[in-house]
Amino acid sequence: MGWAVVRRVGAALVVLLLVSLISFLVLHVLPGDAAALELGLDSSPEKLAALRASMGADEPLPVQYLDWVGGVLTGDWGQSSMYGRDVLSVIGPTLPVTLSVSALAILIAVVVSGVLGVAGALHPGSAVDVVARTVIQVASALPGFLLAILLMLLFSMTLRLLPTSGYVSLSQGFGPWLASITLPAVTLAVGQMGQLTRIVRSSTLSSLSRDYMLATQVKGLSRARSVLAYGVRGALVAPLTVAGLQLAKLLGGAVIVESVFSLPGLGRLMLTAVEQRDVMLLQGVIVVVTLAVVLATLLADLLVMAVDPSMRGSGHLGARGAAGRGGRDGY
Repeated sequence: MGWAVVRRVGAALVVLLLVSLISFLVLHVLPGDAAALELGLDSSPEKLAALRASMGADEPLPVQYLDWVGGVLTGDWGQSSMYGRDVLSVIGPTLPVTLSVSALAILIAVVVSGVLGVAGALHPGSAVDVVARTVIQVASALPGFLLAILLMLLFSMTLRLLPTSGYVSLSQGFGPWLASITLPAVTLAVGQMGQLTRIVRSSTLSSLSRDYMLATQVKGLSRARSVLAYGVRGALVAPLTVAGLQLAKLLGGAVIVESVFSLPGLGRLMLTAVEQRDVMLLQGVIVVVTLAVVLATLLADLLVMAVDPSMRGSGHLGARGAAGRGGRDGY
């Protein structure tokens, strides 16, 4: 167990290093001059040269990269040209927004998909199974922005139950905070339910057909206890893997939902940094997103190893492997 964790942590650090290097090179190779964008095209060459020198842009790329990495490790992430503040102070307030929405979204997706998937596996081909699969597949096929608009029309404009935009911090009360993130979280969750429900259903079907389920009946365990204690537990590996990858995707890809609901989150900040070509801010956002994705994937790996000890000596199952396992059961 210990060496398996060390290997995965080491792989996570390598991923962080590679992503930081690639993002740094891409942002500095793209056309455009951050100094010229900040001072304007009419500024004098002397002012441009002085600003480039203060930004370290006149140094060779390897020196710039090492200086930037050293600053990140020591807490100096540079200055945002758009906000005129330290990058960390700009990114900090956006993290609770994205983390709250993503965590609630994956929680909703896991609970709903778990119930529907297990119910479908216990009663394959039943009316509940067919209706659940149909509704989830139709909802998952809707574009995120369209689903967001429909939810706003129903719950905000018609029922007047939830706000259409804005974010309320948890310090201002649990109720207002939960209300402000519910619609964005549901929008994100619905997009993940199709694949996750299919994986839960197929994994549970496979688990219920194994020999140890027959042994539980021989021991005289009730149907409910045998399913919950052995059948569902034996089916957790693939769903946990997929849920971890989905959480990682949500942390880095909630730009559309944050824009539609006017949430001051990390994805929206990234889009703004790209539009304004704020290189230092964009580099910082990429590092934070990469770190969040790596941690989410690492957490999923550790949960899989805790549930299934046989996975400790193997590589990460991955979305392709999990989806392939589910596909063999013929959802």
